[in-house]
Amino acid sequence: MTTSGEVSMDVFKALVSRAGMELTDAELTELKEAYDVFQPGVDNLHNAQLGAEDLAVSFEPVWDPEV
Repeated sequence: MTTSGEVSMDVFKALVSRAGMELTDAELTELKEAYDVFQPGVDNLHNAQLGAEDLAVSFEPVWDPEV
């Protein structure tokens, strides 16, 4: 689901439930605030039209500052 705009609390509760999480109303409210902040950026990433010539990026979770 990558649609722009704010998601209603009912839809957000369904997403949370689908993820297998059981949260209190206070936790839902707090998480939804963060969701609303980050969701437009996630939408942009999902909707990017990249071609074969675009760079590929990889992520290594271990970082050695000496290298």
